[in-house]
Amino acid sequence: MNYLISKFACSIYADEVYEKIYPYVKYEISGRLSHALVMGGGLPFSFDCDVQKNVLKIEYKQDIYYFLFPYNVDSTRVVKISHSGKEILFSLSDKILLTISGDIVVDKYVDGVEYSHHEIQGKLCLIYFVGKRNFIIILEDDKLKYADYYDEYNESGEEKYFMTRLYDALNHGRVLHIKDKKYDDYLVYLDDEDMCLRDEFVGCVFLDCVRAKNFKYAKELLHENIKLDKAEDIGLFFPEFCEMYPVSESEFFLINKNALAGICIFDIQNKLIHNITIQ
Repeated sequence: MNYLISKFACSIYADEVYEKIYPYVKYEISGRLSHALVMGGGLPFSFDCDVQKNVLKIEYKQDIYYFLFPYNVDSTRVVKISHSGKEILFSLSDKILLTISGDIVVDKYVDGVEYSHHEIQGKLCLIYFVGKRNFIIILEDDKLKYADYYDEYNESGEEKYFMTRLYDALNHGRVLHIKDKKYDDYLVYLDDEDMCLRDEFVGCVFLDCVRAKNFKYAKELLHENIKLDKAEDIGLFFPEFCEMYPVSESEFFLINKNALAGICIFDIQNKLIHNITIQ
């Protein structure tokens, strides 16, 4: 079977016409898509499913999955600042590309943000972007500490707090804390409800924990036979990914920068993970 999952509302014109495609809904499709015209999500585009950067094609088992990403062409703005004696240069279009002394430090797709300003606090450099959802980059000397959206901001004296909602199964929030010109971050739970897990949710919750770096909770979902001595070592087993797509209760596509990072397969029994395979 052929399936289509779009990250934006659109219409598709090919052998078959699909006039109302809703974001994140899985559609079974027929006919050829190799010369389809996609309308919506920025500029229209015609794609070859194998090479177009706005289309991710994954062949798995007997099925083919097409993931659509918006095609935005915005005017590129380039900003140069100096920090700790080094040149920081970043361009902003549909992605933020930031280099320090020529080395790429941030390469991340963004949606609807504009550069606002930056500030220096000791060894920290905070670069602010505003838009539908605000975005921040935090550097310490030439090291990246954080680059992502944030949803709440609070100030108390010389302290700054940024909170990012992760929108996952455990309702995680990540708090960034700036105090005495030093950076710290930690996870919080944004509700106090206990989760009564069933087998079909274990894989999703586990991957949410890996993505959030809540390895302590993730470790509790592992069977004793595969538990690691250090919970943090769980993260070493997985490729970097920013989103996931469940093919089934135990099979997940891991996606990073609009590309397939890996396929994760779990063996789940009695609410515990007995084995993990990454393809």
